[in-house]
Amino acid sequence: MNKAYKFGLHPNKSKEKLLGKTFSCVRFIYNHMPARITEMKGGARIRNNRITVSSSR
Repeated sequence: MNKAYKFGLHPNKSKEKLLGKTFSCVRFIYNHMPARITEMKGGARIRNNRITVSSSR
């Protein structure tokens, strides 16, 4: 049997602004890092939530 939980947030104006900034930064990193990994010299792999860069030197 699957269960689901719903949570609601009711922040005030200053917390709303802080949450907006935080999630904006998180979204940027989440979208930006895959592109950066593919650009890295020598390639990179993600294994077990860690980025490993293979050096060809």
